Amino acid sequence: DLCAIVLGLSLLVGTGAASAKEDTQLEASILRVKPAVVLISSEVEAVVDVSCGDGSTHHVRPDPIYETGSGFVVHPDGFIATNGHVVMRFYEMNERQLAGEFLKKAVAQACGPALAMVPDGARNARLLEIVADPVNQGKVQLSKRLLVHLSTGVIYQAEVKAYSPAIKSEEGPSGGERVSVGGKLEPERSGKDVAILKVGGHDFPTVRLAPNSAALKLGEEIFVVGYPGVVLNHDFLSRKSRLEASVTVGRVSGFKTDLNDRRVIQTDAAITWGNSGGPSFNLRGEVIGAATFISTTLEGDQAIQGFNFLIPVDSFHEFGRQ
Repeated sequence: DLCAIVLGLSLLVGTGAASAKEDTQLEASILRVKPAVVLISSEVEAVVDVSCGDGSTHHVRPDPIYETGSGFVVHPDGFIATNGHVVMRFYEMNERQLAGEFLKKAVAQACGPALAMVPDGARNARLLEIVADPVNQGKVQLSKRLLVHLSTGVIYQAEVKAYSPAIKSEEGPSGGERVSVGGKLEPERSGKDVAILKVGGHDFPTVRLAPNSAALKLGEEIFVVGYPGVVLNHDFLSRKSRLEASVTVGRVSGFKTDLNDRRVIQTDAAITWGNSGGPSFNLRGEVIGAATFISTTLEGDQAIQGFNFLIPVDSFHEFGRQ
């Protein structure tokens, strides 16, 4: 009995030592990769000249369309990997559609106050008339920026070098989905939700990519690094704290296929809006995939944690070679 007790204690000590070693390995891997994980922001702005029909012209700047995501540096010369949908609005900017959206906002901002006492139905009808007035057509000036924010606080302007749209994408001009390499759209099935960006500069910190995702095992522990919007926009956090990458830990919980019959990795690691394009790592600190889509309620307005999905690293190897 004494031998059994001693043996049991030995097993507990051994298990505790192994757990402590894993924790140390995890912390070391996180600290090594965090400098190479970046915040990506895209911003579309507009300046609109609006005539409300009273003879005066209003110079209006509606609120810009601002979106953020995450990414990771894959080459020291400034090549960065992320999701296609993180840069989609910037890259595929439909100027006519966006101009219409900004014009409606500008008309409401410039002409709405004078119609405040008009009943809602008549007020909305009048605003639509002002939007449709030929004098207000072609008066929207659009500008856009794609920025990469390093963990050091340095910000770089980025360009898109390779692009594939989101997994659920609109059809391209030829009826198929689109992939772009070197700025040229090619009508082939894509929807891999991958983009490669380029910023100026050299000697950037980089991550290591796993050779492929085939070696991943069910239940294997992984961690995700990125910039979730719930942290980035939190009212109770200082700006410095908000701009530091967040880490979540989980396990590989399944291997699925998307609508295009391509492999995706399921994980219970917490991921939400803003994590898109953020890398996921094995305990050796190698990228095994990147956050691509999450599970939401039927209304699509709330995230359901524990059922999230990653693009395998294989797709980033493919686009990196291109």
